[in-house]
Amino acid sequence: MQIFDIGHGQLLAFDARAGQRVRVVHGRIWLTQSGEPRDHFARGGDDVALAPRARTVIEAIGGARVIVERLRPAPQRGGGASFALLRLRMRLRHAARMLLLQPA
Repeated sequence: MQIFDIGHGQLLAFDARAGQRVRVVHGRIWLTQSGEPRDHFARGGDDVALAPRARTVIEAIGGARVIVERLRPAPQRGGGASFALLRLRMRLRHAARMLLLQPA
């Protein structure tokens, strides 16, 4: 996470990474990205998801504070199967302990 204070008319330029977004803390911004057909105008409280590997330019309109951060990765498909296997393994361990604790 990076925090930037951008003065009126100043520019912030960087290459976006996959999964990044810009969160406007306060103020207003104009955001444009290479290869993207539309620009974004955002104000305090707004989030803008960034296109990966796109040159990103943000201009403050009257001054702004923005946070550039990485979104949390989405859970991967198939994660339920690994959880089910873990739960099965825990049940088998519990059953084995119970068998070992029972008197002969």
